[in-house]
Amino acid sequence: FRLLPELLPKPYLEGFKRYLEAAVLQYPRMTRMIVTAHAYSFNEGFRFWAASQIDSGTKLVCVQHGGGYGVGFRWSALQHEFRVADYYCTSGWVSQQRARTVPMPIPKLATSKKTYAATLNNAGRGLWIWRVIRRYPFRIAEGSIGQDTAEYLEEQRIFGHALQDSIRSLFTLRLHSPDNAWGEQDLARQEFPDMLLDECRIPFEIAARDSRLWIITNNGTSLLEAIVANVPFVAFWNPAHCINKLSDEAVLLFDQLKRCGVFHETPGSAAQTVNEHFADPARWWSAADIQRVRREFCERFAVTRGDWLDIWAKKIKELL
Repeated sequence: FRLLPELLPKPYLEGFKRYLEAAVLQYPRMTRMIVTAHAYSFNEGFRFWAASQIDSGTKLVCVQHGGGYGVGFRWSALQHEFRVADYYCTSGWVSQQRARTVPMPIPKLATSKKTYAATLNNAGRGLWIWRVIRRYPFRIAEGSIGQDTAEYLEEQRIFGHALQDSIRSLFTLRLHSPDNAWGEQDLARQEFPDMLLDECRIPFEIAARDSRLWIITNNGTSLLEAIVANVPFVAFWNPAHCINKLSDEAVLLFDQLKRCGVFHETPGSAAQTVNEHFADPARWWSAADIQRVRREFCERFAVTRGDWLDIWAKKIKELL
């Protein structure tokens, strides 16, 4: 309690009235429904305004805004979103805990399907995607922190050195952000000087152009985007880390992905698959067993539709 006066954000106490008055001027005065995918989590002004609208009877519809949802095991962020939303729109999955989950084609995934499928190049570079959580989090949520992050970075080092030299030099290493205070930039430069380093200063859709194979290292958005766009990828992560724990509904699908060589729990086995198939990943990826599991995954956790806008318009009218 001694730290509370120093750490409590001003908008929630002495600045509350001022922030609320400023926020309500930036948005509509009256609404029947608010639909948001991430503003409720990252936009302070929006939260002040939305709370004032909800107090007046407005419905709140939250939309899944990334990967891990439904696939991950009981994320605390998701539990909060369930509590505050009148309806929760998912990318295809239905919660047994929450009656008002609404499976919908998520717009981001619909656009990803077109964006990344159109830029595949079977003779292009590999794209190795790192996901390091901030060392000093700005919110309480599951993540690879502390020892988990140290182990994560060591697993990336093992994977990179297990690649054949001629293959490793054809990869671009994409960081999650320029600096998360873990020294990941220095690690990447020191351990893999033969790779191109992307410090996340350009949009992902540009970084992914002309890629032949993605390496996915966490249960996040890039996994869903690769699945729906039918991008060849190899995924690996440590299942013991908090952020990587799977929901009961997802375990069977990941077991099937493991048998196909798509998902791995160790960096060494993932690197072996990359070494075997990097010359022609499209041929490997087109195998019947991989495509069958991919389609099943889409049906359960990554639904897309070409007419997604019409579906959304109809559903919003139903929920009003």
